[in-house]
Amino acid sequence: MLVCAHSTQLATAPSSRLLGVMDGSFLPKSGRATAGSDRYWNGCASRVETRLEVSVIGAVKVETAIAYALPAQQTLTHTELPAEISRMDQSLYHLEQVRPHLPSQVRSI
Repeated sequence: MLVCAHSTQLATAPSSRLLGVMDGSFLPKSGRATAGSDRYWNGCASRVETRLEVSVIGAVKVETAIAYALPAQQTLTHTELPAEISRMDQSLYHLEQVRPHLPSQVRSI
């Protein structure tokens, strides 16, 4: 597991209250031969588009409302996933893998 600088900074501030957050973020990308290109929801355009998506896990300092991005992972395409695995399953697996490495102050996600 990659240790992020933000995670280390947050861990050294033990009095901080942290809220864990997760988001699937659409990445606009030009070109047709980009690995991982698939149909994802683009919230800015309010429609499904063919591009990239990344699952980002972060922490928000409750006192200051400052958010810190922690581990991120590119979302697999439908063809890369077994039929019985959904994108939601993929996101939950990402969270399950990262959760033990989040700062101890993160109590809710």
